[in-house]
Amino acid sequence: MKANEPKSYAGIINKKRCFELLKYYDLSQKTFDLILDFVNNNPDGIVECGKSYITLNKDGQVVQYINAPMVGSIIDGIIWEGPKFTIIPHIVVHTYSGGSSSGDWSSGGGSSNNNNNNNNNNNNNNNR
Repeated sequence: MKANEPKSYAGIINKKRCFELLKYYDLSQKTFDLILDFVNNNPDGIVECGKSYITLNKDGQVVQYINAPMVGSIIDGIIWEGPKFTIIPHIVVHTYSGGSSSGDWSSGGGSSNNNNNNNNNNNNNNNR
């Protein structure tokens, strides 16, 4: 058995979750191994991932800070705490201006105009 092969079910899950991190963060093999060793040796540890970093936390203290660039911006982070692995989705909140009749979405007048524009666009696309 290789040195880095999981020796338990929890070890298999931890390795799978580390591979999940690779979907969102640019990690070297050394960093991957560091995170995997941390979670295997600290079942109560917490891995917090932000936009450009990963911290390994134990007993409320940051044990290791890792510069880790995110691949894309489809999430805002990940929190891995024991058996809980939570991906924080990136949510874009749109603000709407009221009273526009130029085809923009609005909370006031002009929303029917926008629907007409959408219908016209859909009809144009279907005729191509």
